Amino acid sequence: MDFAALATIRVLAGAAALDVLSSENPDLAAHPLAGRPDVVLTPHAAFYSEQSLRKLREISCENLLCCLQNRHSEAFAVVNGVCEA
Repeated sequence: MDFAALATIRVLAGAAALDVLSSENPDLAAHPLAGRPDVVLTPHAAFYSEQSLRKLREISCENLLCCLQNRHSEAFAVVNGVCEA
């Protein structure tokens, strides 16, 4: 994403919320979106919780079973059609 370009435009909804930046440890003092009242920045780790990690493991196991048992259409959020027959 071109963060400098995003910093120069108004987002259609009037705000932006981002949890992924160009690096894992960005220099927020120099980031063009940091400190703006219409932008919320959160660490990419905002996803992690006991519940989300458990759900991630469950989905991964279920997807593996779907693919191994030729139930491709039942797999959840398959990227790039990797599971297709």
